[in-house]
Amino acid sequence: MSVLPILIIVIGSLLIIAWFYAPRTVAWADEMTRLKPGTGAEAEWIAPPAVLHAVRQDFLATQTWATNRTLNWGHFAHELPDYLSGHYLSRQTRALQMLTTTSRAPRLALEERVTHTLTPRYFSSDGLRCLLIDWQTERLLITRQYWSQRVVQQQRLDDTAYVFQMVYDREQHRWKIERLVQELPLGWGQPRTSKVALTTKLPARIGRDS
Repeated sequence: MSVLPILIIVIGSLLIIAWFYAPRTVAWADEMTRLKPGTGAEAEWIAPPAVLHAVRQDFLATQTWATNRTLNWGHFAHELPDYLSGHYLSRQTRALQMLTTTSRAPRLALEERVTHTLTPRYFSSDGLRCLLIDWQTERLLITRQYWSQRVVQQQRLDDTAYVFQMVYDREQHRWKIERLVQELPLGWGQPRTSKVALTTKLPARIGRDS
């Protein structure tokens, strides 16, 4: 028997074994299901319920952390990479640097108390990214003097909705905010009695191509 066919069989077997034991990107990458029928840009994939829960919980943990660090910008700056990533991390870092080094205005701390309704959508093919719609209601903005913690102003804000891009950090095993995609119009997703034009589509998608 020729050596070549045997060699091909051996190499093929080794490749199959290597593929089988190769580490996956994330455990749920092969468990996502099609939420919306279609192909290409029309397809929408969703992760298992446990992953959706983790996205929501990590986002809420980030909001709680930000509120607790309102009056300690040093700790806030040090811990930013634990909760934010990519473009959003760079943006928040620059904003904090401007407040602490270049701004001559009185130092004020803003605390926002909000009720969040969260919906993860449009997971990427590797399971590492998704969009998160954050419906914010009962919004209260509290302005304090940074050093004395005295309340300067309290303001009720209109309901709104934001779309965030979330990314999974495989080293820290948590979801982080990577980008603010868009603020949706007031009344988005509400019944057609709303005073604004409505759409059923998100402003951006991170779906599989097939």
